[in-house]
Amino acid sequence: MPKLIRMSLVFAATTPLGANGTVTSGNISTAYASKVTGTVYADQPGTLYIDWSSDGGTNWDGCDTIPVSAGTPTTIFLDVKTPTMRVRYVNGATAQTVFRLYVFLK
Repeated sequence: MPKLIRMSLVFAATTPLGANGTVTSGNISTAYASKVTGTVYADQPGTLYIDWSSDGGTNWDGCDTIPVSAGTPTTIFLDVKTPTMRVRYVNGATAQTVFRLYVFLK
């Protein structure tokens, strides 16, 4: 029998961003997770950041940076590094008309 893997949606954003716009999650506890997964799609280029905190979000001491190309689905697959994380997406210089970001912990 295949092993079931439990995933929990921890952040989603689907409202297109304006030129140089940003969307940021709140603090996300990673206490019971080992992986961060998800997908992002935008019709304009941008950058996804996963920020890491060891002190509950007072200080953000590490960051994974994932470039997102226009019109290309991008997969997120990272090891959890600290007890707290947040997700930031920064759009490029052209306003989006399509944006989908889904982040899960497993």
